[in-house]
Amino acid sequence: MKKYDLLRSGDSIVRVLDIQQERVFVIDCINRKMPVWMEPELLESYVGCTDEFLAGQMLERR
Repeated sequence: MKKYDLLRSGDSIVRVLDIQQERVFVIDCINRKMPVWMEPELLESYVGCTDEFLAGQMLERR
C-alpha cells in the first residue's frame, strides 16, 4: 500500500491520503465522509482498484 492508492472491498472504495508508522489516513470515495485514520490491519482485505472502476460505481449510483 502506498499514498494515493485506491482500494476496494465489497461496496467500499477508499483512497489512501497518508501513511504513518501505525496508521493510514483514508477517505471513503463512495459515502464521501470526512477522512479518518485507520489501523493498516483493517485494510488487509482490500484489493487495488482503478479510477475507471470508481467512475463506473459513481455512475451506477446516480
